[in-house]
Amino acid sequence: MNMKNKYAFGLKTIKKKLKFSNSLNKLNNKTFIISSGTTGVGYNIAKKLALNGANVTILGKIKEVNPKINGKIYSAAENICDLVKGPKCMGIPCNLRSIKEVEFAINETVDVYGTLDGVVLNDTNINVTYLFSQIYLKYVNKNKMNGKMLIIEPLLMVNSWNKKFINVGVNTLSPRKAVVEHLQTDIMGDAAKHILSSDILECSGNDFIDDEVLASLEID
Repeated sequence: MNMKNKYAFGLKTIKKKLKFSNSLNKLNNKTFIISSGTTGVGYNIAKKLALNGANVTILGKIKEVNPKINGKIYSAAENICDLVKGPKCMGIPCNLRSIKEVEFAINETVDVYGTLDGVVLNDTNINVTYLFSQIYLKYVNKNKMNGKMLIIEPLLMVNSWNKKFINVGVNTLSPRKAVVEHLQTDIMGDAAKHILSSDILECSGNDFIDDEVLASLEID
């Protein structure tokens, strides 16, 4: 289906300066951590990244009183691995309010995949988002590397972070609320993969709307 027709409802408000390549080769063998990645938007982003060759760690919260929830983080990762026919995704139980558990998730991801190229912060809690972002920024600066941070449905403006950390591409992504939920999840996943495949020198400090990102693929 033509991308412009599929996401035509976003064209009236599209920012003409946005340009994203349809090529997603830059995601191949890159590694990302996605918080709250077992269902919904987080899971869809993880799936889309893995389908384009990226390694993905999804983080989820475990509640011991519910065995169905206990296994969800692992089954979600297994489903993605089955889909891409390879070990491109792993699940790590993580209390995102715990510095030690977040640090463990980052270290475990690096141990398994060899690096960490970016994080997707898919949480509505300001404190959780801030804590995770600071731990990730500490990792990036300690290792003197570039990184990417995508914050989903931000509760606060964070585009000043890209000015403080010039080696990290920091962007936010929000859904257009008028779209039905099942379609919205898919659009968010597609938009995120294009943002995360972009060059941090060209794409940082932006507050994106999901359908605008996809519609911009048609802009020359």
